[in-house]
Amino acid sequence: MSEQRVVVMGLGNLLWADEGFGVRVAERLYAHYHWPEDVEIVDGG
Repeated sequence: MSEQRVVVMGLGNLLWADEGFGVRVAERLYAHYHWPEDVEIVDGG
């Protein structure tokens, strides 16, 4: 059986009205928490 992974993807556009909310959240999650190796934080743009 293959190993399972968790991906947290932050979506948003820094140039539009949402001001890249998901991207900023992903940046903060990555910078301020220690994640297990099977969790990946991704900027989905």
